[in-house]
Amino acid sequence: MTAAVRFYFYQFFVYNSMRIILTKGIKMKKLMTLVMLFSLSLSVNSAQYSQLLEKSNPSPMQEFTRWQLLAKEQNTPLLEVGALATVDDQQQPHQRFMYIKKVSPEGFIFETHASTNKAKQFVLNKKASVVFIWPFGTFDLQVRANGIIEQKGLVNPKSTKLLDKDFYEYVLKPDFVQFSISNLDADVVNNDYVTYTSQGHGQWEIKHTNYQYPHHKS
Repeated sequence: MTAAVRFYFYQFFVYNSMRIILTKGIKMKKLMTLVMLFSLSLSVNSAQYSQLLEKSNPSPMQEFTRWQLLAKEQNTPLLEVGALATVDDQQQPHQRFMYIKKVSPEGFIFETHASTNKAKQFVLNKKASVVFIWPFGTFDLQVRANGIIEQKGLVNPKSTKLLDKDFYEYVLKPDFVQFSISNLDADVVNNDYVTYTSQGHGQWEIKHTNYQYPHHKS
């Protein structure tokens, strides 16, 4: 819901509340209570915005889990689906949506067959990236990670009901992770970024940046 739409609903709510008072004789105190509750619902997203940025975990994977849980509380769909990008032998990028099976301290874990194009591309070039985007109230959350793909091992046939011996588990081990939150529908777009850059040996440089610019609506 954009700011303009929220404002429209607010005006509609107040107008009809006043009409009810005039026709039904509802007390002003009760109306003010209703208006306050409605206004509070509009401010929830601002509180959530602050909650996302108030404190960053020392590890990007811990931070990813925190953002994912906050998005889950808002019933955001497809939290485990990310767009995985790889490169072929002609330096042509390829992207596809993948189910991320698990997030661990080492990275993003998923499964695929060794005969797929992406698995063959892992052999040619281990560098890859994954992007997640989640609607979050009036905001958009985005997480993107760059890193190296490593093969972990065969998938347990008992857990997947698969008998194919070439079905493997892979992990994208990130060396760069960026979290961003933006209000793209606002008249002035506000983008906040939390960027993690690996310094080696499990250490991360964390940088907070903010950009604002007018939204030129077509």
